[in-house]
Amino acid sequence: MVSQTLLNLLALTILGGVALSSVSVLDGHDRPLLLLALAPVAVLVVLLLAPVLIPAAAVSRSRRAQALLVSLRRVLLRLRDGLRVFRRPRSAVRAVVAQLGA
Repeated sequence: MVSQTLLNLLALTILGGVALSSVSVLDGHDRPLLLLALAPVAVLVVLLLAPVLIPAAAVSRSRRAQALLVSLRRVLLRLRDGLRVFRRPRSAVRAVVAQLGA
């Protein structure tokens, strides 16, 4: 599901870039749009690095905070597992071509 969402964001970014590159309305005002288009990349980097930054044995004084950290780490690891298709180049190419061709 995560990989599908990322591929959809990639397709939308490509489509938006092609559509807006042919329009002269944005002359000189395209920087905020570019930053907005790169926001999903920043979110992806944070999601990939978060399990590394949250140690498996995160220590907290509060039991609630401890439980929250454990569940947050578990969710982030599941998100990383959703990107497993991109570990094998052949499968990744097939997935990207199929999604962008749709």
